[in-house]
Amino acid sequence: MDTTRGTLAGPTSSGSAKVQATSTTAQAPKNMPAAWSAPAGGDSAAVVGSWLVNGKTIVRGDAGALKAYDTETGKALWTFQPPGQGATICAMSQLAAPNFGMVQYGPNGACTTVAAINTDTGKPLWNTTLTLPPGSAPGTLPAVSLDSEVTVWQVGTTVTAWASAGGKQLWTTDLAKAKPACRLGQFGSQDGSLALIEDCGTGPIVAMKDAHTGRDLWHTPLPPDGLQGAQITLVHTSPVMVHVTSQGAQPVDRYYSFDPSGKLLPPIDGNGDYGDLDLNVGSQGQQHPLADLQDNVFIAPTADKDANASLVAFDLTSGHQLWQAPATASGPVTVVALNQKWVTVFDGVAGGSGARLLAYQTSGGGPTTTGISKETLGPDWSGPVAAGYIAGDRVIVVPAAPEKGADVLAFTWGGGQ
Repeated sequence: MDTTRGTLAGPTSSGSAKVQATSTTAQAPKNMPAAWSAPAGGDSAAVVGSWLVNGKTIVRGDAGALKAYDTETGKALWTFQPPGQGATICAMSQLAAPNFGMVQYGPNGACTTVAAINTDTGKPLWNTTLTLPPGSAPGTLPAVSLDSEVTVWQVGTTVTAWASAGGKQLWTTDLAKAKPACRLGQFGSQDGSLALIEDCGTGPIVAMKDAHTGRDLWHTPLPPDGLQGAQITLVHTSPVMVHVTSQGAQPVDRYYSFDPSGKLLPPIDGNGDYGDLDLNVGSQGQQHPLADLQDNVFIAPTADKDANASLVAFDLTSGHQLWQAPATASGPVTVVALNQKWVTVFDGVAGGSGARLLAYQTSGGGPTTTGISKETLGPDWSGPVAAGYIAGDRVIVVPAAPEKGADVLAFTWGGGQ
C-alpha cells in the first residue's frame, strides 16, 4: 500500500542530539523545467485530494472529477466524474490501496454516497448511500473516515464500519447504549485501527478499536489541564496523535500521542522558540491537519513565514526536540517524502524564482548528500502545493489550484532510490 508521501529506501539513522540544520553549499542550484504537465481542464478547481498508486499512477481529485496520469510520461489514463446532476466530490481517502481508492460524493454538496474507485480503470467497484441523522441542516456532510482497509461512518451516536474492499458491513455500535453512554467527537481509521475521541461523562478520552471487528483495545483520558473549552483535533490515527488548543488567560497548544498500548507519551508544545507548528495541508477550504511520523520521530512544518524555523523534529517517546531546519523567506514548506533516512520538503522560494527541494536527515537534521538539496525546480511552479510525491525519477507536484494552466506537474530529479 502506498503511503501519503513518496518512499525513499534507506537504512535507519541514529543520534538524537538537538541540532540546527543548515543549508548545504556543496552543489549549485540547477534549473529543472517540468518533464511533463497535465493541462488544467475547464472545470478544474481546488484540489480535494490525490493518490500515488503503486508508484506508477498519480490521481488528482477536485470537486468535478478524478483524473489519473502515468507518473513517468504524464499520459492521461482515465477520468471519473460523479454521476448525477450537480454531483460533486467532497472527500477522498488519504491513501489508495494497490487497486482502489475511496471517494465521497453527491448532488449539490449533499455528499451521501461513498464509493470505491478502481485505480486501474476509474470505474466504481461498489458504492453505498449514507443516511443523515433526523433534523440535519441542509448541506450537512455525513461524518465519514475513508480508508483503504476499513471505511467508517457515523449517524448520530451510531458508528458503522465496512470493508473498503467489497463494501461488506463489518460491524455497528451505538455509543449512546454503551455503559456509560458516550458522545463521539472526531474519529479516524487507518491501517486496520479506529481512533475515537469520546466523552463518557468524565471528560474527553481517546479510544482505540480494532477497525475490522469493533473490539475495544484501549481507553485513555486526556490530561485535564487546559481541556475546558478546548478544541481537540485528531491529527494521526496509527499511532494516535491529538492536538489540543484553547484560548483564555492560560492558552494551551499541545500535541499528545499514545503508544500501541494506549499509554500517554510526554506532550509536545505547539509553539516554542521554533515558532508555531502548522500541520495543515491542502488548498483553501480543503485544509486538514496531517502529522508526519517516522518510527518515533515527529516532523512538523512551522506556520507561514515563521522567522525562527521551517521544520522541527521531535522524539515522540521523550517529547524532546531533536532538531530544527532554518526558516525560509517563502513561507511554510511542504513535506513530500519521509523515511528512516531523510525527510524531503518543497520550499516555494520567494521572489518568483521557482521552487526547490531540501532534504534533511530524519534523526539528526543534517542536510543530506542525495544530490537534491539545492536543485531548483525552476519557474514552472512556485506553489502553494496541495501534495507532492517522489515516484522513481519523478517529483510529482499537485498544486493547490491550477497553476500556469496545469493541474499536475512532474520534474526529473537528480536523486535515486
